[in-house]
Amino acid sequence: MLIPPRAENGTGEYSFSDSTTTLGPVSYTHCLALRQRVLWPDKPLSFSRVPGDDSARHFGITHAGTLICCLSVFYQQEHCWQIRKFATLPEWQHQGAGSALLNQVIALLTQEGARRFELDARLSAADFYRKRGFSPCSAPFEKKGLQYIRMVQQADGNPATEDLSR
Repeated sequence: MLIPPRAENGTGEYSFSDSTTTLGPVSYTHCLALRQRVLWPDKPLSFSRVPGDDSARHFGITHAGTLICCLSVFYQQEHCWQIRKFATLPEWQHQGAGSALLNQVIALLTQEGARRFELDARLSAADFYRKRGFSPCSAPFEKKGLQYIRMVQQADGNPATEDLSR
């Protein structure tokens, strides 16, 4: 299991007890292969690009020089960010890497003034997000042949009150 990061080390990265593991900003081009491998393995690499990638912020966990987990955050409006394209290598899933990355990114953006986080979760991953404070705010919907549900988290820890009929 991956031990949660200790502290920011002055470079925008977080160190782990294992000195070969870091968490911090990455370029979206580094995320593309991981996104494709985990989220869309039957699609070409270009399918993993999304509009706004060049202006979004991208974060990842690197272990021994390999990107093992990444996510991207897209500014939506004042104090609101959308989390997209969250991917963890299969061999690193269920070991705390995704939780560590999500928690650190939310903490960083909250320090910067964010108050709301939104994401479209695959239904198969909705429980992961529920356990981390996200609440459904839509009915399930289909996108690119998969079932999703919009989820939201308020940075103050209070459940978001949303109209679920959207």
